Amino acid sequence: MNQAATAMFGGQGDKVIAKILAGKASQKFIQRFMKGAVVEGILEELPQSTLSKMAENYSLQDANPNQDLMKGVINEGLGGMAAGGLAEQASRATGIQINQKTN
Repeated sequence: MNQAATAMFGGQGDKVIAKILAGKASQKFIQRFMKGAVVEGILEELPQSTLSKMAENYSLQDANPNQDLMKGVINEGLGGMAAGGLAEQASRATGIQINQKTN
């Protein structure tokens, strides 16, 4: 599944990044791009990923009473934040391409 997502959105993300680096992206576009990454990554995926990992650790405490509730939580949260921000931007990039083709 990960490979499918990369195949579908990887090229679109590359186009958006190239546009930004080449200075062809408007300030408004860059602001929307960053706002989407912050909203999806920090406000949605970060808390979801950290709470999910804590719940996993809690459930493991039945089998291993010494299981630390916070083990891997920060790493999982940061990974979720990064993945969520990138996924949001991939969907935005794809939407922009679709809108440009239909207009």
